Amino acid sequence: MKKYKKQLLEMAFKKKDIIQTIHSFDHNIIEHILKILVFPEEKQEHTQWETHASSSIKKISKMKCKKNNYYLTANEYFKEFFDPYFENDDYNILDKFIDEIIFEYDGLKTDYTIKNYPKKEWMTLIKSFFRSISELISIENLHSSNLHELFNKYFMK
Repeated sequence: MKKYKKQLLEMAFKKKDIIQTIHSFDHNIIEHILKILVFPEEKQEHTQWETHASSSIKKISKMKCKKNNYYLTANEYFKEFFDPYFENDDYNILDKFIDEIIFEYDGLKTDYTIKNYPKKEWMTLIKSFFRSISELISIENLHSSNLHELFNKYFMK
């Protein structure tokens, strides 16, 4: 069974399938990142949220294109991760994410509301994080350890 599973992970995909996979996971990745930012005191939850986001990112990072068995470029990954939600620095979508998270986790302590969270700073952190992981995936150098380091660098205080 392990051999079969490994073969599945090493399969090559059409570029559009990779893009669809990114789009099927990107909402969850962003949501988990924002939970970490909205609830900075919930250290125990951070590990779980990071694990969920990392799992999705790692699945994407194992997909290569059929033609010549290559990875997308860093710019292509970044465009698919970031642009569907935040192109032109659209804070309205970020507001919707934050509003839903605060409502869903109303039992957890946070100092943020939809009106006072640092929009520009968080948008910059998310953008920088996606640029970093896009670069690492494109050069086939994304590993659990450097992914964890990126989460610490951008989101853990």
